[in-house]
Amino acid sequence: MYKSDMRLQLIFLFIAYNFSFCQTTVSQIDSLKSNFTLVQDVPIELETAVYSSLSHYPELQNNPIRFKQARISTTLNARPTLGSLLFRRKENRRYVVRINSTMADSIISVYHLSETAKKGILGHEFAHFADYETRNFWQVLGRAFSYLSKSRKSKFEKAIDTATIKRGLGHELYAWSYYVLYESNATVAYKTFKRETYLTPEEIQAIQFTSTTPK
Repeated sequence: MYKSDMRLQLIFLFIAYNFSFCQTTVSQIDSLKSNFTLVQDVPIELETAVYSSLSHYPELQNNPIRFKQARISTTLNARPTLGSLLFRRKENRRYVVRINSTMADSIISVYHLSETAKKGILGHEFAHFADYETRNFWQVLGRAFSYLSKSRKSKFEKAIDTATIKRGLGHELYAWSYYVLYESNATVAYKTFKRETYLTPEEIQAIQFTSTTPK
C-alpha cells in the first residue's frame, strides 16, 4: 500500500511539474505577444519559436510581420513587402515570412524541426529584417542584387548568421545548421549549397567561442 501511495505521489508531482512548465511557457509567450502585436498569422506550431526568437529583436516591435504558406524551394524565406519598401519609412516597413508548403521528401519542413532548430532558422530570418531596418531603399536593393553573385550572397548570408549569433541565438542556429547538414534527408546538392552559402556548425561554434572568450 505504501509503494502504491508513493507511486501516485510521483505521478501527481510529474503532472503538476509539467502543468506548471506549460503555464509558464504560455504566460511568457502571451507577454511577448503583447510586445509584438503587429505579428500576424503565425501557425500555432511555430508560436513559441517565433515569439522567443523575436524577443532578441526588440527593434521589430513596430513592424507588421505576416506569415504565409507558399510553394518555395527552401524551408523559409523572408522579405519586406514591395509597397512598404517603396512608400514607407524604413522604421514602418512591413515584412512577410513565407513558409514552404511543398511536401517533397527532400525538402526540409520547418514543422519537423526541434524547437531549438526552429528558433535558429527564424532568428536568421529576423536578423535579415533587423538588417533591412538600418538601410534605405537603395541599400536594400543593393542587398537584393548581391544574390546575383554566388560569392556576394555567401558573404551576406554568413554576415547575417554572425549577426544572429551575436543576438544570443548561436546555440539555436547551430541546431538548425547541424540538422540540415548531418541529420536531414535534404539532397546532396542542397547540403552543398548550404555549406557554401551559410556558416557551418563548426564555424558557428568557433564564432561563439571567440565571442565568449575573455579578451
